[in-house]
Amino acid sequence: MQGALAFAPQNRQTYHTVPEINWDIRTSPGHARNASDGHHLPSALRRAFATRPALPAIRITCGLFPSSEWAIVVQNPSGVTVDDVLTTLFQTMRKRISSKEWARLGERQRAMVADAFHRRTRASSDPNYEHGQGVRRIDWLLSSTQFVGLTPSPEAPLTWTLTTKRTRH
Repeated sequence: MQGALAFAPQNRQTYHTVPEINWDIRTSPGHARNASDGHHLPSALRRAFATRPALPAIRITCGLFPSSEWAIVVQNPSGVTVDDVLTTLFQTMRKRISSKEWARLGERQRAMVADAFHRRTRASSDPNYEHGQGVRRIDWLLSSTQFVGLTPSPEAPLTWTLTTKRTRH
């Protein structure tokens, strides 16, 4: 796994975990920053292959996702890049939650997701538009929207696990 996306699971996941990429998945990948200096990610890093060796497709899962149906597939016949991963994560997490997915939630979890939805829409540059678009997958992550990295799955080939942490409000 490319260093910028790698996360060693033996590291403690705390507010002090400093990934190489500073990015809140609620924002477009253009907002991703180099954690070491705070600058935008260099184009060379964005174009770099996300895996070694380069692969035409990878699958991303996350323990916070409600089911395996939410697995994210990132594809690029020339080899999946860091930019491909960030862009696909962002786009996929902006998908609306279906009424079937919403119905599966218990009352307490529904209230927490709704709270995350309202916080996100209020913080938006166009709150009315965002509110009208409904609850999105990113809201399911509650406040754990800070990208930490990807860890190769020991059980599933070509599969990586997304690790996030809580964002500070």
